[in-house]
Amino acid sequence: MKRAFTLVELLVVMTIIAILAGIMYPVIQDVIAKGRMTETLKQGQSLYQSLLAAQVEKGSILPRSSGSHTFATSTDYFIWAVTNQVVDVTFDFFSAHGLPACAGLDPATFTAEHNAWCIVADVNDGTRNMTPVLFTRNLAINSLGDPLDGALTADSPFGKRGVIVILQGGSGKMIPADKLELMFNPAKATNPVLRP
Repeated sequence: MKRAFTLVELLVVMTIIAILAGIMYPVIQDVIAKGRMTETLKQGQSLYQSLLAAQVEKGSILPRSSGSHTFATSTDYFIWAVTNQVVDVTFDFFSAHGLPACAGLDPATFTAEHNAWCIVADVNDGTRNMTPVLFTRNLAINSLGDPLDGALTADSPFGKRGVIVILQGGSGKMIPADKLELMFNPAKATNPVLRP
């Protein structure tokens, strides 16, 4: 005689599967978020290396707070860098998870909503290696010396999970929210920041 599952046995199995899925969901979400952060970190390091190569080849091209190469926003700076062939990328390169990508090379279509990056002004050869040069826009500061308490916003690309930072010298970090005060700006630099 064939024995089939009873309704109770089926419900028990479905409950166990639901509990396991509930336990695994946050873990899976965390793994996905870390993967996206790693991708953005590599993108930021590539951007920094492109800017550094242009700095060596063409001279002073990084943004300044006064004199030549001053910009109101990081978006304005990146438009200038792409249209003047300082970096050889399309505008979708400046996006990250949660932000719409801007396709193509038309500067009129690249706006702050497409730009994931803040860039620090007045970085030069004398800037200490632990000084942030690029970081994701979800850290809402206007100067590296601004207080970090409450500065991590819920905005894209990574909300309050953490921030991606590229340091002078090209190394990069994924800094979780609970380590921000300790790891973000160990050089204690106070340079101005160009936000998107």
